[in-house]
Amino acid sequence: MFGKKKESDALDRYEDPLSGFSSTDLKRGIWYVEHRDLLKRIFMTCFIFFDIGFLGYGLWGWGSYMIVGYTQDKQNEAQSVAGFQNYAVQQARYEASDVQFGVPEVFQSADDVYDFVIDVDNPNERWVARVRYQFTYSGGMTEEREAILMPGVHQPMVVFGVGAVTRPSSVRFQPLSVEWRSIDPHAVFDIKGYLEKRNQFEVSDVSFTRAADADIGGDRLTFTLSNNSVFRYWTPQFFVELKDGQKRQGIALVTIDQLLEQSVRPVDIRLFGSNLFVTDVTLYPTINFFDQGAFME
Repeated sequence: MFGKKKESDALDRYEDPLSGFSSTDLKRGIWYVEHRDLLKRIFMTCFIFFDIGFLGYGLWGWGSYMIVGYTQDKQNEAQSVAGFQNYAVQQARYEASDVQFGVPEVFQSADDVYDFVIDVDNPNERWVARVRYQFTYSGGMTEEREAILMPGVHQPMVVFGVGAVTRPSSVRFQPLSVEWRSIDPHAVFDIKGYLEKRNQFEVSDVSFTRAADADIGGDRLTFTLSNNSVFRYWTPQFFVELKDGQKRQGIALVTIDQLLEQSVRPVDIRLFGSNLFVTDVTLYPTINFFDQGAFME
């Protein structure tokens, strides 16, 4: 009994003279050696339980996702896709749609002289088209011509004065090239309003006189052209559609010199087509309204 106390006292007083290893360190070392196997079993048991818990949680999570979450993800994905606008449709809005051409026609404008005509539509709201074209027919082709088409315009395109001994047949229209120019919205935002303010031409007092009735050289067509806009033009040109009722009889070209704002101008045209009769006319300006050089300052 007294021996153990002395042994314990000796252990408490122990100190390593070389490294300063104290009695407390010695006791801890002895305790670790005695309980090392127990500590190892406790650690392994905790590790196993942790792995089982982690694996179980993972399996539960995957199972829950496959049963519920996957379906929800598909629904969310479908809703997200539906929430986005179709890029292909949006892209098309920023590209020009094709110019639409009608059926070519031929009108006799004099002896052995013919005019080739086709109606054209530019369906675009912000694009100006520059079309280079010609007509072909049995035994020949016309010269190349060029037309500038304003946004949203409907108008004829014409090749005048093609000589032919007989009336051309098997007529086909050949668009050679189409170039596009987009109107910058920062420069002109309201295209329709911009054009309406400038394209304010009106026809009145249409009169047609046959050459035989008045003993004159060629049929005579007169009318009054009014520029109701506040803009003045240097040399505006117009296609004049000649109509008998609603039926087109031909196309004439008129150039006006220095057409002032809020002004009227008498127009007198001589026509040499055979059996022609005109009751009304429609004007189609060929002005490039986006070219500032067309306007007088």
